Amino acid sequence: MLNPVQQNILVLAVYGIVLAFVFYQMWVDLDEFVSVKLDQEALKRDLEGQNLEDLVEIESKFDDLYKPEQLKAIALTIKNKCPKETLFINWERSTLNDLKGESRRVIRMVPGMKVDLSQPQVFGLVAPGQTLKEKITAEPCLKPKGDGSLELAKPLFKADGLLKAAKKGDRVTLRLILEFSQPTVGVHNTSLHPISCQFKFSKTPLARAMYWEGKPRKNQKGKGQ
Repeated sequence: MLNPVQQNILVLAVYGIVLAFVFYQMWVDLDEFVSVKLDQEALKRDLEGQNLEDLVEIESKFDDLYKPEQLKAIALTIKNKCPKETLFINWERSTLNDLKGESRRVIRMVPGMKVDLSQPQVFGLVAPGQTLKEKITAEPCLKPKGDGSLELAKPLFKADGLLKAAKKGDRVTLRLILEFSQPTVGVHNTSLHPISCQFKFSKTPLARAMYWEGKPRKNQKGKGQ
């Protein structure tokens, strides 16, 4: 039978063990956040190499940080700065690499996603001076639902692979196929421009992850998409 002093020591020891375990789990959870960024410098060099720096502007904005399973789609903003020619985005010939460097078919996400993946996708069209905003994903991330629509069922990259890539500062490449056309010229007679958008991963600093976790979040629906 333990005396009161021994009982208090035992309670404190158990409390300390539980507290240490909770803090350890919190640290493990925070350590799994990754950040993603489009390398605008590399993109600028690619556009300059094809004399497109004054004709096209591409941006991709991400949330501040992600858990690997949350990253399921990429939001793109493409501006056609050409004064006369229409810009076409050939989604069907565009690809997004996985972490092993293997190309995957890009799928433009549309509301309801009732599309036949066995059929070619329609071109994205950006009129002179206009901007197109789209969300894309990779074909293997989608699966059919009972009503015939498609849903995002998988993240863009496997969790363990993405965490390793973030620690090493690895990149993946989105290869966009762009074409310009005069109003009276068919799209298939245009010049073709393969543009490489490099997305670089990094480990989110612990301080940022802790701050993000502490922020109130009103609605997490669609997070990471």
